Amino acid sequence: MPRLGIVARLILTLSGLFFLISLGAAFLVYFSQRSALIEKHLSHGRLLAETYAQATGDALETKDDILLLSYMERLKKIPDVSYAMVLATDGRVIVHTDSSKVREKFQDPISLRALEAAETIVQEDVYDGEPIHDIAVPVLVNFKKVAVFRLGYNENSINAQADNYRQQATLVLIVMIALAVLGIFAASLRVSKGFSALAMLVDSLAKGRASDKGVFDRGDEVSDIGAQIQKAMGEVKAMCDNYEDRINSTIRLKDNFVKGFGKFFPASGLLVLDDQNKIIYANQQALGIIESTSSSEEVEGKHIIEVTRSSEIMGLLADAEKQPNTVISSVLSSLNSKASICTITDQSGRERVGTIIVLE
Repeated sequence: MPRLGIVARLILTLSGLFFLISLGAAFLVYFSQRSALIEKHLSHGRLLAETYAQATGDALETKDDILLLSYMERLKKIPDVSYAMVLATDGRVIVHTDSSKVREKFQDPISLRALEAAETIVQEDVYDGEPIHDIAVPVLVNFKKVAVFRLGYNENSINAQADNYRQQATLVLIVMIALAVLGIFAASLRVSKGFSALAMLVDSLAKGRASDKGVFDRGDEVSDIGAQIQKAMGEVKAMCDNYEDRINSTIRLKDNFVKGFGKFFPASGLLVLDDQNKIIYANQQALGIIESTSSSEEVEGKHIIEVTRSSEIMGLLADAEKQPNTVISSVLSSLNSKASICTITDQSGRERVGTIIVLE
């Protein structure tokens, strides 16, 4: 599975977060606008119903049935009106936009609540498979309730407006997300360049090219990290240089010490070995005794077994390793000389430091 880099994850995370926030905001705006539309639409429906209820009262007072029928015809032409009717106080239909329902008696719960109401009431209902608001207004003649005007008000017009709002909100959402992704990508690209510069800085410092001056100056957290790394690596390099100087100084002192140590044996052969039995120092007398034709400089760093094949020296060396910090002497008949060997350990007595061999 391919590994996503930190910049890719940053882009995806921020884009996803912005998408969720934008989607939530879009839904909130859409539903708030829809609620406002419904409220405004319903207020218009109430005003329409109350206006026709007052006109119906005048028509009933004058017993003008033709005027009532003309009201129904007008209402039938309004797209948001699903039905309109006038009910007598016993529920009988006086006039209806659907003439086939005239003289029917409505006793359903919606109708009963409308007949009992002393003022305008709005009830939710379903008519021909679509949700409507049933608006009931008492019809008064000489301040006496003589009928009820009912208006079935649907949401066809606001649905069209809501669809238009939804399309606009979707378009705005897409544009916002696209702009946000571009902005996030641009910001992430800057971060990516910062990490690239930081990686170059670390690589430069790792190769020993530390400098007192900053490699880049971005003025952000990445720049601060780079400055701290550069400072730390500069200090580490200084410590390493100091440590290397000390090592070199110690090596020089060791060489001088070993060479000076050889002066105490002017007539004897001297071999100094490290903990791996490699020759650190050999004077010319020792090389002559072990019958080596190499010079002192040529044998330094070589294992003792590369310089001499004497089994007696190897055996004596093995015995000395078993008895550290003790001088062991023996006559080497093959080399016609006497050897004194001492294996030296550290203060703990567990780690071997080196071996000194004196040949006479």
